This record gives sequence, C-alpha cells and structure tokens, in this order.
Amino acid sequence: MTVVEPFWGAVASSFLWEHASLPDDGVERFGGDEESTELLSEEFPLDGGGRDDTILSVARRSLVDAVDVMSAFSWQVAREEGDEADLVMLADFAADAVEYAIANPHPEWLGDVDNDDAFLGHLLREVERPAEPATREVFGGRPRLRSWLAESASRASDAPARITSTAVLRAARPAGHRAAATFLGDAMTYLRQREQHGAHGQIAAIVASGLEQAQAARTTDDPRTLVIAHSMGGNIVYDLLSHLRTDLSCDTLVTVGSQPGVFAELGLFPAVERPADPTVDRVPALTNVRHWINVFDPADVLAFAAERIFDGAEDFWYRTGKGLLKAHSSYFGRPSLYVRLAARLSEKTA
Repeated sequence: MTVVEPFWGAVASSFLWEHASLPDDGVERFGGDEESTELLSEEFPLDGGGRDDTILSVARRSLVDAVDVMSAFSWQVAREEGDEADLVMLADFAADAVEYAIANPHPEWLGDVDNDDAFLGHLLREVERPAEPATREVFGGRPRLRSWLAESASRASDAPARITSTAVLRAARPAGHRAAATFLGDAMTYLRQREQHGAHGQIAAIVASGLEQAQAARTTDDPRTLVIAHSMGGNIVYDLLSHLRTDLSCDTLVTVGSQPGVFAELGLFPAVERPADPTVDRVPALTNVRHWINVFDPADVLAFAAERIFDGAEDFWYRTGKGLLKAHSSYFGRPSLYVRLAARLSEKTA
C-alpha cells in the first residue's frame, strides 16, 4: 500500500499583519461582565479535578468514548517519552480496544471496578486475547503501555482543573479566532487561485499531483485508490474531480469535517448547477468516484452534510467528544474513527 500526503498549507493563506486582526483582552470593553464560564470543560465535568475515576465515569456512559479519551492522553505521553515503535504499539492497542468496546459496549466487569487504575488493568486483560500464539509479545511492551495508560488517567483527572483556569480560558479565544481566520484564508486563497489559474493554481496542482501519484501506485493486488480529505481539502478534491481534473479518479472518497455541501449551496463549484427544485433535485454523482463517504461531528461548526445535495454521497454522524472549539481538529486523534472507517470500507468493497 502506498500512502501519499499532498501538503498544500505552505501555499495557502498568509497573514500580512501576523494575525493582528485577532481580538485580544487589551481592547476596552463595551460594557457588561465577562462570562467566565463560556469556555469551560468540553469533555469532563467541572467537579472532576483530582478524581480517580474520570475515565471510568466516561466508560460507564460509553466504553468506546473512554477508549478514545484514554488513547488521546496516552498518545501525548508516548510522543513525549517513546519512539516510533512505541507509537505503533499504542495504535495497535487502541484499535484492538475500540473493537472490543464496540463488540462489548456494556461489559459486566465495569460494575466491579471503582477507579481508573482498576478499569485500565481489567481492560488490558480483556483486550490482550491470550489465545494468540505465545511468541507474540503482548502489545510490544506491556509494562510501558500500562504506565502510559496510567499517566493518561492522571492527565484526564486533572483536565477539568486546567480548563477552568483564567489563563486557559483567555488562551482559548485567540485559538478559536485563529482557526476560523485560517480556514477563511485558505478558502479565499484557493478560490482566488482557481479563478486566476484554474487547474494550474498552486494548491490545485499540489493536490492533483498527489492524486496522480496515488493512481500510479495502484497494483493488480491493490487496485483501489482511497482519498481521505479533511475540511477545505474535501472542497479541493471535489473541485478537481468534478471540474478541474476530471481525468483523475478514485475508488472511495472520504470527506471528514468538510464543506462540499455548503460550497455547492453557495454556487462555488463550477460543475454544480442551480437546482430547479431544491426539494427533489440533487447534483449528479461523480462518474470518476465509486463511493463517497462524508463524516461529520454535529458539534463541528465547520462540518456539513452532503447526501441531500450530492447524489452518491453518504453522510455518517461521528462524535469526536469535543466541543465547538476543538471538534474540527479532533477527528484523526480518535482510534474509533479508523476502526469504523475500516468497517465501512469493507462494506463498500464486499
């Protein structure tokens, strides 16, 4: 399998005054009191600071969510202390744990544990699958993995206290503004390049080159091309396949947290015509794409549905577990996304 990752960010939006347009606290207030609670905990209860059952409490609501939370914190620890092999080990465990959680959403043993340490130990024993050959080292290094999981629980329990600090609250605002400004800048830069240069615009050319490489890498044993496009990348890929480079193709297009639907409604795709009856008419399916999966988190304000506009697109709801500020950038940090995507892809190719 060949993986191609065309990066177009370097030729996208740039800010001439280095984000001087972002609001900050140095501006005189227009009156009224600041609501300090508006950006409080997105994933954990405010009274959870210092608790020893933070992940367990999530597990009792959703075991899959607990695995995702635990994996996110463990990944931070592994990146700080481990190497590439350790990250692969952690990813393998996360995938196995998600599969276990999907198959066993409410295991009886959850009622027998009362803290995160006991929960993690029991989950490890459940996921290890002792029936496998003894020659395989369990997860590449069980003691190290166990240590990282314990560290993840500790960081999760401290998250509410960190989130409620004034410094973090104030830091979150410019981060949200910066993300919004960057998205708008990327979209406008791409559209301007397309208007001036068409398929030869820098961003379009970079993404098209990546698609060409992926097509060229197809083999008899693996003849499929899978394109995964996040956010503005979904709009660029759709524009290429529908208008700028219709000679390109892929077996499956996966758009994640993307906006082709709203771009179509705004008339920003040359290949999309105004519907005579919006309640009935849909954009014809792309002939150079066999399957289109569109994934969005309802909490992601930059993600939009597609199937009611595009024939051939299928919408899938996916919860990242994050709030408005973080959902858009959190999809690919969730192991459950990959497990569920693999299952959907297997259905499409069965």
